[in-house]
Amino acid sequence: MLFCGRFNHVKGVIEYSEAAAILSRLRDDVYFLAVGDGPLKPIVTKIFERYINGQVISWIPYERIHELYIASDIYVLPSKWEALPITLLESMAAGLAIVATNVGGIPDALNQYPKKILVYPSTRSILHGIIKALEIIDKSISEKAQDMTIRQYNWENIVSKIARLYVLLANQIN
Repeated sequence: MLFCGRFNHVKGVIEYSEAAAILSRLRDDVYFLAVGDGPLKPIVTKIFERYINGQVISWIPYERIHELYIASDIYVLPSKWEALPITLLESMAAGLAIVATNVGGIPDALNQYPKKILVYPSTRSILHGIIKALEIIDKSISEKAQDMTIRQYNWENIVSKIARLYVLLANQIN
């Protein structure tokens, strides 16, 4: 789970941190990242250290930021006001599920994006959005595993593999 931005009140980093703290008590399989810097960094760092399965990272070189998007499943944009943040476009380009506040230019930018959850800029709403995004991701992983199992382990494939094995063994004996 990724937040990337300035650590100030407008960006909603406290609400993200509070939602992450609550969710960290409910699920230990979710790792939270908060990437950035700003006046609220000491508070965010303290919340992360005490309550959250995750870490705070200072600004990293721009050419390496894509690594964080690739490593993440969900991007959280908890801003109280935004025009069109670059981080939103970057997370869309990475194909992440996005939990974003329904403010400024965000809803228009996400209009056609299939993996979006729009929320209000409050801890409770952000938490609900994150939980919903996790449920969607969990379901997607489950469906992919089921599809793979059906493709690889259907009776036609199993019988075919056994028949090939018998032919191979018969050829080795003769």
